[in-house]
Amino acid sequence: MMRTQELGRDAAQETFLKAFKSLKQYRKQSSFRAWLFTIARNQCIDFIRKNKRRSAESLDENYTENALENSNSEKRIEAKDLARKILNKLSDKDREVVLLREAYGMGYEEISGITKSSLDSVKARLKRARAQMLEIAKELEKTLEDDTI
Repeated sequence: MMRTQELGRDAAQETFLKAFKSLKQYRKQSSFRAWLFTIARNQCIDFIRKNKRRSAESLDENYTENALENSNSEKRIEAKDLARKILNKLSDKDREVVLLREAYGMGYEEISGITKSSLDSVKARLKRARAQMLEIAKELEKTLEDDTI
């Protein structure tokens, strides 16, 4: 959700601090994982709201620098860069359900609880996001082909 590794690390640190401070308030109505992801989601949303002025270009530069420092192969960098480009073209809500489902392997009901959305809404959002990702990938592929010609 944070779009860069550095911001993601900051959000994760804040998430665990908030979770630790709120541990006594945890009710076993949902799984601990869902409770923790809800805190993380809210932390990311708060951070994004506070920092909307930050330009997309600087975020892209930070991500690229971090990827170059932390990766061993150019193919891995290219794959991460392509995935980031595709995910960044999605709306925040669509990107969120895709990451929760695909990156974290969560079920629809768990995503529904975290996002406070209906089960049908989660399924529809995920279906729409996947279709958009496919279209974005096709556009990027066409752009790359045009650049090489």
